[in-house]
Order: sequence, then C-alpha cells, then structure tokens
Amino acid sequence: MSIDRVFAAACRQPLAILPSKIDEIAAFLELRAQGVRFTPTEIQARVGPGRTGATATAPTSIAVIPIIGLISHRAPLINDMSSGGGTSTQQISAALRAALADPAVGSIVLDVDSPGGSVNGVPELADEIFAGRRKKPIVAQVNALAASAAYWIGAAASEVVMTPSGEVGSIGVYMMHRDVSVAAAADGLKITFVSSTDSPFKVEGNPYEPLTDEARRHLQVEVDRYMGDFLSAVARGRGVSVAKVRADFGQGRTVGARDAVRLGMADSIATLRQTLARLSTATPAVRGPSASSAFAGSPQDQLRLERQIFRMVTSTDPAERLKGQRLRLQMQNR
Repeated sequence: MSIDRVFAAACRQPLAILPSKIDEIAAFLELRAQGVRFTPTEIQARVGPGRTGATATAPTSIAVIPIIGLISHRAPLINDMSSGGGTSTQQISAALRAALADPAVGSIVLDVDSPGGSVNGVPELADEIFAGRRKKPIVAQVNALAASAAYWIGAAASEVVMTPSGEVGSIGVYMMHRDVSVAAAADGLKITFVSSTDSPFKVEGNPYEPLTDEARRHLQVEVDRYMGDFLSAVARGRGVSVAKVRADFGQGRTVGARDAVRLGMADSIATLRQTLARLSTATPAVRGPSASSAFAGSPQDQLRLERQIFRMVTSTDPAERLKGQRLRLQMQNR
C-alpha cells in the first residue's frame, strides 16, 4: 500500500487515538516516502515484538485477552507502525466469545496497553463486553495505557484496574484532512475531479483541494455524533451520568491511576500479576442491573461500591446525586 493510500485510509474514518501516536505514524511514513525501508527484524527492534488478540489462559482458568497497540476493525492496517503491534476488534471479539463459551473459564482479563485507534468496530465490541459481564466477570487491566478507543472498550468491563503507573482517558474523536494541494502545485501538478451531477459531495475532503467550509461542518457533525456514542458507552459502563463523564473524565486528556480511581474512571490500582492472583482466589461479582446487586460479593467489592456511591451522592450533578441516593437506599433495604 502506498504512503498516500495509507494517509487517505486514515483520513476517511473517525479516530479515537492519542494525537501523539498519529504524529509517530506520520514520521514513520515520511521515512518510507523518502525511500527508507526496514526489514521485519528492524521494525521489531524499533517497536517491539507486539501481541495480538489471542487468548491466553492463566492459572485457575482465567482467560487473558491482550489488547495491545493500535486498534483497528479488521487485521491491523498499519501494524508495523504501532508500538507493541496492533489488535483488531474482530480478534478481540472472537477471543471474548470463546472465553465466555468455555465452561472451564471462570473470569476474563483484558490486558490493555493501547493508545486507541479507529472507531470502526469499537462500539460493537464494547456492547459485547458489557453484555458478557453478566455471564462472567470481565476485568479491564490497564497495563499501562488505555487511551481513547482502548478506554471505550475497557470501560465496558465489570471493573477497571490500573497498574500504578498507568493512564486512562483521552476520551474524544477526531478526523483528519490532509491538504497536499500546495505540494502538488509545487511539483507542477493540478488534479481535477469531475463527479456525477447528483453527488455534489462525492469528492469533498479529497487531499488535492483545501477543505471547504461545508465539508468541515459535515466532518464536525460526524465527529460529534461518534463522540456522543463514546460518552454514552463510558457512562453506561462506569455506572455514571453522561454529564459526569463529560465534566470529570479528563475532557480529552489522559489521567493517572490515583486520579482515575478518585474520579470514578477506574475501580482500583494493582498490577496484572496482583489482579490474576486476586481472581485466582476470589471471583469478583458480575455487575448486574444495579450496583447494589452487582457488588454484593466480597468485603472488597462492598467497599468499592460504598466508595462509588459516595462519589455519586457528593457529585455536583443533581442527576448523579439522585442516582447515588437511590443506590444507597437499595443497599439499606437489601
């Protein structure tokens, strides 16, 4: 695939990824455009061996599903540019379904270390995880980054656990437009598009012309629509209001472990090893229709629920406070 086609593919889809990762990819592509070529061994030395969405089984039948590197819908389009490799939502979905169907698997851990990626396929995967946690406990282990699309996915799990040095968030969606018209003119090139009369917007946003105001407005509508889905999915997964996610969950920034737990973006701080050890000795409760029934298991679960309710009843959002009061009443009447 040519460099221009790679850029074009990226610009045609909504992205939920750290902007710094896009810069890294662009730098890699520039080297390729200048004629620099890397062997598979050199690429691996630069970015690491990577992992895919294949399932591993930990002791005591815990299925570990890695979500590493760039996230794409199908087989990673630009896997060799992703630090640590890449993962497709189709791979993760297949591994999740297998783990949920396996009677020998008691709980599932999503081992997440990703800057995010394409939005395509992410809402569907988040829905699968949210539905799956009613069957088996699903823990999203942030190890050590769950940004953008990766947090969209992880927030759907029964609980989110962060390694002490971890970061979560970067909640946001954007699209890019690459204008190469000046560069083309400098090379003596003038590209003209002739599209059908009944499709006036067919070629809008092409890289050989500046972005029109109408095209920019359309892209803004699309980005905001996907962002609405993102906010709703995180709010559902974390059991909070959309207003709280919008106001308190970083507003596009990543958040460190301690602040993430304080804000309700994550439930606890522990390493992957510690999480596996905990799950091997005590199965966490599955989140059900209400938080009170969902965390009615171990004392640690009870404490986590009490902290969550405290955050809700002390929120500045009236709807959030009301929801917390109702959950507290449910606990008292159990």
